[in-house]
Amino acid sequence: MVDTFDSKSNAVRCEGSSPSSGTINSMLTIKIITVILSLLVTGLGLTSQVFKNRKHKSTEGLSFHYFFLLAISYSFWSYYGFSLNDLVLIIPMTLGAIISWIVVFQFFLYKK
Repeated sequence: MVDTFDSKSNAVRCEGSSPSSGTINSMLTIKIITVILSLLVTGLGLTSQVFKNRKHKSTEGLSFHYFFLLAISYSFWSYYGFSLNDLVLIIPMTLGAIISWIVVFQFFLYKK
């Protein structure tokens, strides 16, 4: 087998080889686990912060710069996921972007 470079997809492939069903199934499993873990981190972690801020009507002790950069980062990852049409990126990163922007908004909402 010879490695070739496909300039259209920027991928290196071995001629004459195709992914086996075992490889496809394991990649699907990895994608599902990745989405689930990302949703847990984002959905539980960031959402609990939003509710805590709301309960206390304060963002005291939180770093505005961190959450602002987090929101921007999630937003760019979401954009990248949409450009690739990749649900593994789109689903958790879009949720992360939305929730991070909510926390950023809370900094202004609860400003003393």
